[in-house]
Amino acid sequence: MRKKALVTTIPVEHIALTARVGRRGVPTSTLEECFAAANNIEYINGFSLPNYATRFLKANLPSLDVLEYPTWDEYRLALSSGDYDVVGISFWTYTVPEALTMARLAREAGVLEVWGGGHGVSTPGIAGYFDRIFKSYSEYEIKPLLEGEELTNFRHPVLDAHYDFQLGDIPTGYLFSVRGCGYQCSFCSGPRYYKRRAVTSIEEVERILDVYRDKGIRHITVVDETFFQAPNHARQVIRALKERGLTFTCTSRADVILKNFDELKENGLQNVYIGIESMDDRSLASVRKGMRSSLTETLLKRLEACGSFAFGTYMLCLENDTAESICEAAEKLSSFPSLYGVVFWIATPFPGTDFYDQLEVAGHILDREPKHYDALHLVHRHPHIVTAQARELLLYCVKRHCHEQNIRKAKVLRKWRELEQAQASVHPIALRAPASGLQEAKELR
Repeated sequence: MRKKALVTTIPVEHIALTARVGRRGVPTSTLEECFAAANNIEYINGFSLPNYATRFLKANLPSLDVLEYPTWDEYRLALSSGDYDVVGISFWTYTVPEALTMARLAREAGVLEVWGGGHGVSTPGIAGYFDRIFKSYSEYEIKPLLEGEELTNFRHPVLDAHYDFQLGDIPTGYLFSVRGCGYQCSFCSGPRYYKRRAVTSIEEVERILDVYRDKGIRHITVVDETFFQAPNHARQVIRALKERGLTFTCTSRADVILKNFDELKENGLQNVYIGIESMDDRSLASVRKGMRSSLTETLLKRLEACGSFAFGTYMLCLENDTAESICEAAEKLSSFPSLYGVVFWIATPFPGTDFYDQLEVAGHILDREPKHYDALHLVHRHPHIVTAQARELLLYCVKRHCHEQNIRKAKVLRKWRELEQAQASVHPIALRAPASGLQEAKELR
């Protein structure tokens, strides 16, 4: 007997300010909102990515009902229908409290089974609140449970949106040519969560590219965690893109992009999204990044030479970081004309990572509040930086890096300064204007 199921995300009210849901505006009426907008890669670069986990499920389980970023009222209304045997909740670590509330409401509504999915299911002790938990690409596990058959004809969902990079509205299609990553960075939950790489067949890649092309889309964002980690398959993908006259942006590593740079550019690569993580080789080694910071510098210079951009992520408070070294890194990142946007995160030991296990065994986890596992809080003991310093350094880095063409971020930063000045006029001592650069770093210590 088939089961009727609803899969939902956490209600939209609780999605972090640093995430952009759909094309809703990002508020900038408070200091915290300005920080979130300025550190939001989707906002400052003008795009939004649909919730791909639920889209992959729906594409392969047609009987499934999906609520993507509902309100609490919409969720309660769906439960009140009494239609569902199963409710599945996809959540992150920082939304564990909301997930547990949703699970309780589902049981009170008479739902027979409550399932959990997403990276939040790696949270210690969470499994006991759900009848089943799912990791990895759960459409393969869930289809037999709900529809009584194995998934054999995998379908890539249509994931399209508008990318208004530099305020030019560009219809964009998103492609996962490979899900998962073969690299073993200790801070990343991917290696354990995904367990294996799932390759989208070239036939399915070509089908979804045709769908995008027929919708008038001419630019594709390849959102693999590491595009070109499967070189032969990647070459088939870029050939398919070129045959259809499609340009593309891709997510990958600096060393992988450099190795294949000419081939990628010849076949339509416009921009790249990379995990920079650190400009200190010792820090990169400590998290098993497996590359040197000089490769990031080389890539940024090559992108500049051919008129392309990079977007990146950068982690603060890795083991070897000091206040001075973080400020120096922010200065250095700002010196690259091709680095259009950077998201700064505080290194966070997410449950389900080697980083978490290492710190847990050492007794260095200080804060277990799920809400603080959002990459914006220092939750562990650091040899050189304390919690308050970490926050100040994060704010400094977000303010420091703004590409001259990034009009959207520059506007947010102006509003941020205005709010700070207004507060400083009311509390001139408590909110004194901070020093800049290395002097600020010394004061933070």
